[in-house]
Amino acid sequence: MRRWLVLTGLGFAACSNAVNLFDNPNFDFFSDPQIGPGVLPDSWFPVFGTPSTFSNTGSYGLPITFNNVYTGLTAHSPSNFIGCDTSNNAVFGQIVTSLVPKRKYRVMAYLSTPTRSDLIQPCSYQIYYMAGPNDPSPTLLGTFISVFTPGWKRRFVIVEMPATIHPQARIVFRAVSTTMLDLPGDTFPAIDTTSLDDATTKLNVDADIPDYVGNSGTMDAVVEIRYPGTLIAVETLYGSIGNSGTFTVRTLVPDGVYDVAIKGGTTLRKVLKNVNITFSETNLPVANLVNGDCDGNNTITTDDYLILSDAFDTVRGGTGFDARADLNKDGFVTTDDYLTLSTNFDKEGED
Repeated sequence: MRRWLVLTGLGFAACSNAVNLFDNPNFDFFSDPQIGPGVLPDSWFPVFGTPSTFSNTGSYGLPITFNNVYTGLTAHSPSNFIGCDTSNNAVFGQIVTSLVPKRKYRVMAYLSTPTRSDLIQPCSYQIYYMAGPNDPSPTLLGTFISVFTPGWKRRFVIVEMPATIHPQARIVFRAVSTTMLDLPGDTFPAIDTTSLDDATTKLNVDADIPDYVGNSGTMDAVVEIRYPGTLIAVETLYGSIGNSGTFTVRTLVPDGVYDVAIKGGTTLRKVLKNVNITFSETNLPVANLVNGDCDGNNTITTDDYLILSDAFDTVRGGTGFDARADLNKDGFVTTDDYLTLSTNFDKEGED
């Protein structure tokens, strides 16, 4: 018996200019135009329950007016979409043979709740990896953020493939009621315009750290790409700040507006609000970073002073040297580092 788990997740905007690894991603090609429930387009197959295709014209699968589940909703692109009943644990997917072990991918789709009033409730789709057709315990890769009302909403999630990829690997979607979680629920989320790709965007970060030298090692940095106005990290990236203060990371997030939080190893966190990330390459606004957070807890206090004091007057490679106390990364812990900490004492970074 397969075990299907439930986790919450996050979604966002759509993307362009990427190679889609899904065949027939819009569900609009079919070699045998069948009518009725349980019919799926070419390349897609049922795994569990009765996932069904709904057609704008009623010429394939089920008409949108069937049981009034989607009356008034039309396919996102252009003619058909798939709907799955959460009460019968409906799951569908396709074989994807070009996956790379441990590689991160972006999965995107458009989702909608049903339009029938008694079925409108928060719902979503989970994405699973199946190691061949008889995998008893599929691996949960991620979950789209829920939709709450009728109408197509774009969603995405960044997933990482397992260390070993089966030659007949499946990527499958499971419909879930996010109100009921894994308890019996009764809703019918719709899904359309799917994609699976690993196209990345280059983010050029410009960190301005006063008195930073950076000629003896680099400063580690953490970059969080967040859903705007929240603390939820869509993706967390890692880089190193050299003597120029600039560095580059690559992100899988699609085109859209995000908050970008940047924290150097000994700096306070700075959040760049409403950054427009565009495909291929984006130059971020200058991030003015406050230095002096030796212990990395996003505040500059006596705890940081004690770390610097213990390492004072030491040199990289010498006894007692602590890289956390070398705030300007010149290879020495001196009065220059003390003045930096003193200037920024009692400051806190952004959340």
